[in-house]
Amino acid sequence: MSRTNTLLDAIRDLKATGAMPQRLLLRDTSVAATIEMEVHQLDRLSIEMSMLRVTPEQPTSSSLGDRAQVLAQKVTGLMEKLSAIEIDDTRGEALLRSDAPVAYEQDRLYYELIVNRQGATTLHRYHGSMLKSNRREVPFTLTREALAKLITDLAQ
Repeated sequence: MSRTNTLLDAIRDLKATGAMPQRLLLRDTSVAATIEMEVHQLDRLSIEMSMLRVTPEQPTSSSLGDRAQVLAQKVTGLMEKLSAIEIDDTRGEALLRSDAPVAYEQDRLYYELIVNRQGATTLHRYHGSMLKSNRREVPFTLTREALAKLITDLAQ
């Protein structure tokens, strides 16, 4: 059984109890990572969340720039392709964003992925405006299968 299929079984078993939103943690040995999600809604097919963090058990040996480039090519399960925007070796973080954000008149929706030096990745989706300088975090929805693939891509 592949790592994605093993992880998918664990994701299929995820259930929320209590009020939403809530933080769910999953440790999966098949991808050797801890997964943290800020979940707003779960159903049989999909999960709506505002944050996904994947922390590998072992720190990555790749340089921050190399890791950012690999992730930009590897992560294909989101609505938009990601591109490396900034590599900050001093802070130990790389920033990837949607290459072509979804546009609604003057508004933009885009993903933002922060990669730290140890290999942990944190994904958010934002709503911004071309007319205003502020942005706000918004939930995004992934099927459970797409989430398993994304987590596998981020954990490697």
